[in-house]
Amino acid sequence: MLINKHNLGDLTDNQLCYLRQHIGIVFQDHKILFDRNVLQNVMLPLRIIGYDNKSAEKRARIAIEKVGLSGREKDDPNGLSGGEQQRLCIARAVVHQPSLLIADEPSANLDRAYALDIMELFKTFHEAGTTVIVSAHDETLMQDYGHRILRLQQGTVCIMNNYFSLHWESAKRALVYLFRQPVATLLILAMLSIAVTLPLTLYLSVQSGKAVLDKLSDVPQITLYMDLAATQQDVDNVKRILSAEHRVEDVRFVSKADGLAEMQKAMGEQDIVSMLDEKSAARCVHCETGEQFAGRNCRAAK
Repeated sequence: MLINKHNLGDLTDNQLCYLRQHIGIVFQDHKILFDRNVLQNVMLPLRIIGYDNKSAEKRARIAIEKVGLSGREKDDPNGLSGGEQQRLCIARAVVHQPSLLIADEPSANLDRAYALDIMELFKTFHEAGTTVIVSAHDETLMQDYGHRILRLQQGTVCIMNNYFSLHWESAKRALVYLFRQPVATLLILAMLSIAVTLPLTLYLSVQSGKAVLDKLSDVPQITLYMDLAATQQDVDNVKRILSAEHRVEDVRFVSKADGLAEMQKAMGEQDIVSMLDEKSAARCVHCETGEQFAGRNCRAAK
């Protein structure tokens, strides 16, 4: 293995010790020392490589602040949450400003929100010039952060040059699995079809039912047109006959002009006046009924 053009197999023990001072490691199980507080855990790598206590504490406090644990320096690590313990581990790994940062499954025991926060930290360190290598099973977590992705597949390292290749491999594996399970595949497709069509079917059913109910709730209106020769007494007789009919709820007399105006409004742009006989509508009687009704010697229309 070559690091910075140096073959690790050719390095002496002293050279390897010097190389390790430029590498930071974030362990999956944190490796926190619980007999020390947060500040002392972060100071430990600096004290090992020879920093004095004052300088080590100053740099440790800066690292703790960078990972968002400012104010927790004197806290016991046992009192930190899983995400905060991971942040402590990251602070300890970067406190000596390594050239290479290696993170082993940093999001394995964290929920999605904490995992994204940790990846944002790694992104910040990378932008500052640190090479960051992250091993992870969650490929979706690397979508916004992975610049180059290597996949270890059956012991072989595969180079994934872009996200399309990464997702294409995942899609192929999913298709192979689906074809191996035809019954499960059909059930999944059936459920997806139901999930897509059911809301639309329900919506159309509700709208159709509403339209039918609106039609049923409409009260039919019958308009009787009286001859021009009809007198007021004729009008009163018709009104009396209609009012005596139990199926008629209301009887209303309107003039010829008002009747034509109502019909014109109901028919829209159609020319109603030209459709009527000039001598056919001297007076009008309106009635509302639950059933169709037509009086004698009258012309009725809905």
